[in-house]
Amino acid sequence: MDIVRQIKRRIKTAEFSDAIAEMRVHSLIELDYRRIIDCSYKKANRMSADLLRYVFYDSPYRHMLDPTADQNKLYRLACKYENSNVVSMLLQDERFDPMYMDSYPLELAISYGALNIISLLIQDKRVDPRGVLHTVCGSSCQNKLDVIKLMVRDPRISSDVTDLHNVIVAARIHKQKDIEDLIIAVLCGAE
Repeated sequence: MDIVRQIKRRIKTAEFSDAIAEMRVHSLIELDYRRIIDCSYKKANRMSADLLRYVFYDSPYRHMLDPTADQNKLYRLACKYENSNVVSMLLQDERFDPMYMDSYPLELAISYGALNIISLLIQDKRVDPRGVLHTVCGSSCQNKLDVIKLMVRDPRISSDVTDLHNVIVAARIHKQKDIEDLIIAVLCGAE
């Protein structure tokens, strides 16, 4: 089966946008991966990790494609739509730096309240979650308390008194008594 039919079959079976499925694909070079990413999210707010794995790692043109291009757009969209399969795929790629711009990937996951992605990131040994916990208080995510509960389970965070103090200060500034109480319980060893 030639490469064009393989891609079209994978796109159709992954229920991607009709616009992509109907494209005349001559090679992966002409198939701009940004269109795959953008169109797939516009259609279903989800992305097939299998298709992306094929495009970036199994295709004959994989050496010309970079999943971290365009300022980690693939990661940013995966966070926005809480697609942990795509993030898991990226964490296995040595080109993806989970500490890009200090802790940007983790901060972005926190801002979206993407618990599965936060969990994946703090399990990765390359990620240092210290120093970002206070960003939860100022973020607009709906499940702030759940995010903080998840993160304080990490011994690197629960043992960092300075970081926990910063969270208390941020919680007071943003009038989030529940977060303040949780961190005080962690500091006292009750949580």
